Amino acid sequence: MEPLGTRLVGRDAELAQLRAFVAEAAGDGGALLVAGEAGVGKSVLLDVAATAAAAAGTTVVRGAGVEFEAEVGFAGLHQLIQPLLDDVGSLPAPQSRALGVALGLEDGDTPDRLALANAVTALLRQASGTAPVLLVVDDMQWLDPASATLLGLVGRRLVGSRVGLLGGVRTGEDSPVESSGFDELTVERLDEASARALLADAFPELADRDRIRLLQEADGNPLALVELPRGLADVGTRQATPVGRRLRGHFARRIGTLSEAAREQLLLAALSGEVPGELTDLEAAESAGLVTVTRQGVIFRHPLARAAVVDASVHAQRRQAHLVLAKRWPEGSEQRAWHLGEAAGGPDEEVAATLESAALRARDRGDPVGAVRLLLRAAALSPAAEERDRRTRSAAFLGIDVIGDLTVVPSSPVGTLEAVVPRAAYLVQTGGDVDSVHRLLVEALALAPDPTDASDFALTEALFVLGSAAFFGSRPGLAAPFHDAVARLAPEPPEYLTLLAGTFVTPVGHALPVLDRLDAAVTRLGDEPDPARVARIGMAAVYVDRTPGCRDALRRLVEHGRAGGAVTSALEAMTFLGCDAFLAGDWDGAVSCAAEARELVDRHGYRLLGGITDYAEAMVTAGRGDRARTRALTDAMLEWAAPSRIGYLVQLAGHAEALADLGAGDYDAAYARALDICTTDTVPSYAPQALWVLLDLVESAVRSGRTTEAAAHVEHLSTARVAELSDRLAFVVAGATALVADDPEAFLAAIELPGADRWPFHLARLQLAYGERLRRDKAIADARHQLRSALDIFERLGARPWVERTTTELRASGDRVAAPAAGTEGLTPQQWEIARLAAEGLSNKQIGERLHLSPRTVGTHLYQLFPKLGITSRAALRDALG
Repeated sequence: MEPLGTRLVGRDAELAQLRAFVAEAAGDGGALLVAGEAGVGKSVLLDVAATAAAAAGTTVVRGAGVEFEAEVGFAGLHQLIQPLLDDVGSLPAPQSRALGVALGLEDGDTPDRLALANAVTALLRQASGTAPVLLVVDDMQWLDPASATLLGLVGRRLVGSRVGLLGGVRTGEDSPVESSGFDELTVERLDEASARALLADAFPELADRDRIRLLQEADGNPLALVELPRGLADVGTRQATPVGRRLRGHFARRIGTLSEAAREQLLLAALSGEVPGELTDLEAAESAGLVTVTRQGVIFRHPLARAAVVDASVHAQRRQAHLVLAKRWPEGSEQRAWHLGEAAGGPDEEVAATLESAALRARDRGDPVGAVRLLLRAAALSPAAEERDRRTRSAAFLGIDVIGDLTVVPSSPVGTLEAVVPRAAYLVQTGGDVDSVHRLLVEALALAPDPTDASDFALTEALFVLGSAAFFGSRPGLAAPFHDAVARLAPEPPEYLTLLAGTFVTPVGHALPVLDRLDAAVTRLGDEPDPARVARIGMAAVYVDRTPGCRDALRRLVEHGRAGGAVTSALEAMTFLGCDAFLAGDWDGAVSCAAEARELVDRHGYRLLGGITDYAEAMVTAGRGDRARTRALTDAMLEWAAPSRIGYLVQLAGHAEALADLGAGDYDAAYARALDICTTDTVPSYAPQALWVLLDLVESAVRSGRTTEAAAHVEHLSTARVAELSDRLAFVVAGATALVADDPEAFLAAIELPGADRWPFHLARLQLAYGERLRRDKAIADARHQLRSALDIFERLGARPWVERTTTELRASGDRVAAPAAGTEGLTPQQWEIARLAAEGLSNKQIGERLHLSPRTVGTHLYQLFPKLGITSRAALRDALG
């Protein structure tokens, strides 16, 4: 590892970390991100690490993001896979095909992003069979989004292999790579002593006056320290300007000394990252310290030098360069379309159509981000206003529905469906007035040329948004226009619309006929590459409790969004998974899911989805007796949802408050809140949320003395055939029936149902009620058994009010209940395990690997448990835990 320490000043700590990473990756894989500002030395550190790895026998594969090629889907993947293309054919056929389709080498169905990540990982692992492999990718902030997302997925799959990923990223560029969860090495500016040493080493004869001025102006930036002294004679160096701009100007002055032929070649290289043809005119550029010419192509001295080349050209020169580059790519390729788009001097329908075709291919290949960008460029080049508007709307809807981009929404929609749908979708996602959205869509549907055409994409998307508006409104009458319009479609509606109409918009009374189709769709999700379709099947699954069968597909969506891909679909998946985690008893997981979703909501502006994730956390805090946090979450939801008539979120807030009231023993208040959702009909068809409130409604009615009302509610459940919708609802109906039954043995019919332990909070509440009944009937031994079982679950969940109530019942039965260890009462089992491992000295990453959690989730738990233990640091954990 000797090369990893030469000719660098002030970087001992960074070199030590890189040395450790290169050695570890060669044996056990991993990913490391080297982050810092422009000119701070990231590229030099990557170079030295790559040289050291190669000297140790590792195969080094290099690539870099190119600022002017970031619009081309999978351009970065092309660059990295190029040296390994000969090995693609030896992969299993599905993986080989996935890579071939993504790279545009063959036609085929869109590869699922996870399948593509697995294919790339398999290729890299295969290449590491003879020697370790190190991917070194500089300027990852300029990778095209599809490649950046993919590398984010691949990097997390390298642990346990002999493949390492070492990336460089410029801070402040909002790159998806920065949210990938990789370990990070932040490179800071040099301290004063190191800056002086570097300048003295590079320019030992520099005059003291110039040395002092350069040290002040460079402010510890290594590139500035070694480049600015070369231009001291230039008048431009005397001006007080930011270092980055100074360096670009410095490189621009060197470019100005080159021949026209050399500048043309440099421009081709700067715009493409490819070998720019004949290299005979670049000796002067190499001598000037702008580039290094290798057999593989042109390597720029620094990205600022590349940017300076483009800045030094005029528009006509860039257009001509893009035309030259377009000819290097085959007809139909996205690269050709993009270069033609950049070469266009004004509106050009032929080029716009080429870009639109490329956008559709990008979408079908699983690159919705690239598709939006290509569509927007196509719109900008459309001569006809109607085509420009149509392409803009297509980009807008794709941006809203999949990638989390609300910035491309047309500001002045007109009455056609194509114009209305993006605006309506935008209003729904940002928490706009539901009645306005509903009216806007109904009026537009009335003007549709053929309201029966199931193949009309604009029509079916309008119906999807209309169904969403009816669902979020959750009031009588909103769903009828949606159901009528779906029923008119011929030859038949798209499957997702049929499923959503049956199980999501109005599940009571509509779900039973489509449950078999939904179950079949859920089983196919593993092969579904379209993020929007996965999310829509996930929606259809929620209220008929098919989410457990969707978990793997939904988690893939979340991972996709973490890496910067389908953000909207990822957020939708998080809402489903968060609520599922609450029902399944993974309350810590529900809180972590809500916290991560909140970051995306704040970044992208999806207030509606944020409200649903807040609900998942509010249910946990209500169950745990944290009334202040529950109220803060529900107040935040109601503040904007009530004025916008978003009845669904008002119901979610009411449900969380009802559960908090139940835990606090305020049964009258709990019943009133639950009744607001369920009404006296118990399961109104227009309010799907009622299916999640049933047990709370009946229990609060019984405990508040409303036995007649409770019995009527249970009768309604039977009439509506609720128990036939899912195993969970069958369990809930059995439990509700037991609560109103005269015979306490009715509880056993619910508690002993197969799989009842899948819903531990519901189960424990029924065991508590059963134990209470048994104790009153003097069946003390049986009562203690049920109460002990309930207590175990409540303690595991951290449901403090329910623990206290169950403990009181146990003591009343004569059982002695031990008090929890001092100071640790508020810790959940998962928090206790995290605290124990942290107290033993394990890092967040090591804890995450052991418990199958992300380091970020571990950090969140530690942040939450420190106040519970009365400590402020990890060092105090051992004493706090005894």
